[in-house]
Amino acid sequence: TDDGTWSGVVNVSFTWTGPTLVSVSGPYINDFTGGVSTLPPAQAGQATITAVAGDTVIANIHIPSSIAAKIVERDTDVTDSDILDANRTVAMMILGVDTDISLIDITDTTSELAKKALEFHLAIAAAAGLDTVGAAIDQLASNVQNGDTFGASVDGKSVVSAEDIRKVQEQIAGGGPLTVTGMADSVSLANVLANIA
Repeated sequence: TDDGTWSGVVNVSFTWTGPTLVSVSGPYINDFTGGVSTLPPAQAGQATITAVAGDTVIANIHIPSSIAAKIVERDTDVTDSDILDANRTVAMMILGVDTDISLIDITDTTSELAKKALEFHLAIAAAAGLDTVGAAIDQLASNVQNGDTFGASVDGKSVVSAEDIRKVQEQIAGGGPLTVTGMADSVSLANVLANIA
């Protein structure tokens, strides 16, 4: 919806079959403040999926799916296999399992994989800050493509470092509060989780 209540899950019916980039921008509930913020097109959340004509496809939009989408987006001749490979590679790096990251719903409180993906999503958003999360996604996609660890510098530049990510992950593991780049005050992890639910 356009009122900021969007949950990160997109159900779309397609009239074609093949590789598809799902991109969303506009009003959303800010994970950290609970208020309505606007995601500019330059920082659009993304997922890459294989559309099937006549079927409804579910795409989960979050930072891990956006990293995989950025990898695929850089390819000039995208196949269904490229999409699945990128989604699986990102899932393996974050979750340690071979699964399609675009199928992980980070709001699913019953799934351990969803919990790990959510923690990574929050760690990147907090470490980068909401104004530079798009640049962090670019950096992390390059990390995956280069075979580096998340947070490694790219061409001598880094939006988020491995240390930044680790610090936020420790805050999450400890139950918060979270330090968010660009915000004057730390935020309660419980409030953040309530904003996402």
